[in-house]
Amino acid sequence: MRAAGAVVLGALLVASRAQAVKATATAAYKQAEELAKHGKLTEACPLYEASYHADPKLGALLHAADCQEKIGRTATAWAEFNDAVELAHKLADPREDLAKRRAAALEPKLAKLHLAPPKQLIPGLAVKRDGADITMLVGTDIPLDPGDHEIVATAAGYQDWTKTVSISAP
Repeated sequence: MRAAGAVVLGALLVASRAQAVKATATAAYKQAEELAKHGKLTEACPLYEASYHADPKLGALLHAADCQEKIGRTATAWAEFNDAVELAHKLADPREDLAKRRAAALEPKLAKLHLAPPKQLIPGLAVKRDGADITMLVGTDIPLDPGDHEIVATAAGYQDWTKTVSISAP
């Protein structure tokens, strides 16, 4: 009897947590919609993002991408539309074509940063952009949103290198 009671309690806790997550996602989405309706997109975008991260629904992701595009964060919007393509494909959702078109339309507008790799391999080299590790992207074209971005390279036995790059909208 005790084991059955524990299973029931466990199931109730899981259901309760799922309801709380869904409620959080719904509240964030509704608040984002209200802010967007009043033209407060800079405030709405993080709420669309929060809604999607709490409960990964395609509609929230598409709204987040659209919002990011409208405030000029083209690289973020492009990445999110591409994520939406993958999610829509996985779900067999007809919005896959919309997400593809939106991502493709942003492609020529992307500003990209190219960090040349060092001439010699540097053991332990770590490269970060705005605190996020991008070491594996060195030597490629990295889409970036317009604005200032801090690039930091570190390696044991070497002096840290820091540079702020300003990316303007293409």
